[in-house]
Amino acid sequence: MNAALTIARFTLKKALRERLYVVFFIVTAVLVGAGGSVSFFETGVQVKFLKDVSMFVLATFGFLLALFAASDLLPHELETRGIQFIVSKPAGWREVVAGKYLALVALLVGNLAPLIAEMFALVWLYSGRPHLDLLAGAGLVVVEMAVYGALVMLLSVLASRLVTLFGALLVYVVAHLSDWVTGTFLASSPGWLRACAGALLALLPDLSHFDSRFVVVHQYAVPAEFLGLLLVYGAVYTAAALLASCLVLESREL
Repeated sequence: MNAALTIARFTLKKALRERLYVVFFIVTAVLVGAGGSVSFFETGVQVKFLKDVSMFVLATFGFLLALFAASDLLPHELETRGIQFIVSKPAGWREVVAGKYLALVALLVGNLAPLIAEMFALVWLYSGRPHLDLLAGAGLVVVEMAVYGALVMLLSVLASRLVTLFGALLVYVVAHLSDWVTGTFLASSPGWLRACAGALLALLPDLSHFDSRFVVVHQYAVPAEFLGLLLVYGAVYTAAALLASCLVLESREL
């Protein structure tokens, strides 16, 4: 565990020096703030608009951050052969993968938390009261990106950087439209094709369950049991993806 924490600390320090992530953060913070400057709506509509825009911008920033950061964590070490130095120490592949993933989660939380605080403060300012549902919805975005990041890490050890980026983008879209793909898009297709599509989609996380934008905007209540199951689902899928990454790396000749 100490080895994983050490790897996570050094990986996070390196990631924080990346200017691309700083640009992403600044642009996102400006866009969230701009959403609160729209004043031609009445108060109730303006608050809904602000929440909708803020959640969309937050989810987009989280997606880009998870995509670019997770796709580079393990391949960078493999390409520079730095991974040989790491695994020559008292650290196995599981510690390496765990450390890299912990750094990814810390990077996500560290970048998304200030944006969530900005969203919360703006909505409170315009509505005159705190909206705790916004915090819950934004928290689900963080969990979604953590799950998605684990999947991107797995893809990164299976394919090249370019293929990983395009594949992860496709996975993100399909994982949000799994019900539509099997229920509408393939509705008139042969049964065997729908069964194959269902089997392939079963390997992907159903990210549509984490999409809380509509719920936050309209302030619908979400059962605590559902949130608990969602967290368990995310944890299990993340663990499976990280374990698969370890098995792939252990099978390689470095």
